[in-house]
Amino acid sequence: MGVSFDVPDYFDNIYAYGCSNSLGAQEFCQMLHRVRKPKDTTIYLALDYYKEHQSEDLITYSSVEYMLCSDYYLTNYDLHNNLLYKKLERIGHSEPESDALDSTSLVKDKDTSMSTTGVKMLSYPYKEEPIYDLYVRNSKEVVENKMNFARQFFGYAKFKENQI
Repeated sequence: MGVSFDVPDYFDNIYAYGCSNSLGAQEFCQMLHRVRKPKDTTIYLALDYYKEHQSEDLITYSSVEYMLCSDYYLTNYDLHNNLLYKKLERIGHSEPESDALDSTSLVKDKDTSMSTTGVKMLSYPYKEEPIYDLYVRNSKEVVENKMNFARQFFGYAKFKENQI
């Protein structure tokens, strides 16, 4: 939701700078069209960086679930919230099951405490609630935006059939 500016020919151009630590790609794309009728319809963009898509950059639902159980990743990707009940548990091993994590290069912790047993991890006892699924999907979008904001932006703009 935002404010539209509908006065025709008031602004000459639209300029925007997008980066991974600001808005998400979808919000950024929507923001670009707040001015409905500028004099020149060309939008001038500057993005912080662009990285080609690589298969190891894929984030899966299960890898995000693993990230949500680690305080390191919650902090690193700013995924903390108080909407879901979670509890702290000490588990016997630090690595996830092989089928639970498809992209181990993204979520392996470099901290030496991860290699020992008895690691503290968060758990979500009410995973069947719809808000948990929404939380995981939103977290996936946040992580993808932080990893490669430009790719996410261009993907969303292409999906909305914007001329780039």
